[in-house]
Amino acid sequence: MYKKIKQDFLNPICDDWYKFKGSELVTSYESGTVFLEYHNTTSLFKNQHVRNPFKIQPTSVVFAEMKGKGMLLPHRDHGVKTGLNYYISADQDITSFYKTKNNEVLGFNYPGQSTSNIYNQDDVVEIDRFVANSNEAYLLDISQIHSVERISSNSRIFIGYQWADHAYEEVLDSLL
Repeated sequence: MYKKIKQDFLNPICDDWYKFKGSELVTSYESGTVFLEYHNTTSLFKNQHVRNPFKIQPTSVVFAEMKGKGMLLPHRDHGVKTGLNYYISADQDITSFYKTKNNEVLGFNYPGQSTSNIYNQDDVVEIDRFVANSNEAYLLDISQIHSVERISSNSRIFIGYQWADHAYEEVLDSLL
């Protein structure tokens, strides 16, 4: 589901993390008052690494910024099975994981998507949660239903390493 990873692969000192944002917006989501954007940063970010922690290279690396207070509804990510988030600015937001209350719950589609991946809070039961701090890294099984509760009005910023074709356990077992 998730695991805190020893963060010894990135230089945590950076004069301006926004320089990794890049101009290519990969995707964006809106959930009530919470807004999330992913920007492609693969080529921009390489020099920030102290070492390469991956035997299995990520499919993509994104700069993510989440704004607004409230809840990013329970969901499964589209096109990605596993993610490793390095939190630059986390501000006590809560990441929760869920299971559906019964097998008949299918969820609903995000506008523009063909797969039902969003769930009503009433249709799921929380099974675990964590609060990330700045300069921490977590490996996440984002094929599982999860949400983010935004506590702070400050931006939540992270670098997201994403694996489209590799399951959580496979990536976890391959980390150096």
